[in-house]
Amino acid sequence: MSDFATAFGERPFIFLVDMDNVLYDWDDLFWQEVGERFSHVPVPERASRLDYSPMVNAPLLTPEQKQLIFDLPGFYNRIPVMEGAQEAMKEIMGLKNVLTKVCSAPTATNPTCASDKLASLARDFSPELAHSAVLKWDKTTEFGDVLLDDKPRITGALPVPFWEQVVFDHPYNVATEGRRMYHWSEWATVIPELLTPSAKGIAYV
Repeated sequence: MSDFATAFGERPFIFLVDMDNVLYDWDDLFWQEVGERFSHVPVPERASRLDYSPMVNAPLLTPEQKQLIFDLPGFYNRIPVMEGAQEAMKEIMGLKNVLTKVCSAPTATNPTCASDKLASLARDFSPELAHSAVLKWDKTTEFGDVLLDDKPRITGALPVPFWEQVVFDHPYNVATEGRRMYHWSEWATVIPELLTPSAKGIAYV
């Protein structure tokens, strides 16, 4: 262990959590808006949403229509919480030697996306979780041990991120390899390290 690590001690297990379609049911509100605004666009059943792109799942949805919903002010403050997320996160955030942080990509063109995300975290989970949240486009550069995320392929500046992705299950990510969580009630079984986190050396040692 380096002199830096010796001086600053060991660190907790770092658990990173995505927001959209992990903590919050983004799909639920997005497709509700599509159905209300564009009646000519058939809303696909959840099991039929086999692609990460909404326009592949609904070919009649145009890029302009998709973007209109993406950019709705207040959209990210109205997304319903994913079933079981609040109970599970309360348990996880109460664990010793575990640092839980939200790591979510904001939508650059939505004027209230970032503030909405922070406000919803404070309201639905805790002000502390909102205060420590990281909103960034490149998640590969965020340090952590596990990232719970639904995205099928996470890319960025680092070809090999610090963290291991645990896939939050959706029809569009069934081909993604690795550990998989189907429901928040499974967190202790899928990520047992959270219950018995071993001491970690300081970052980058």
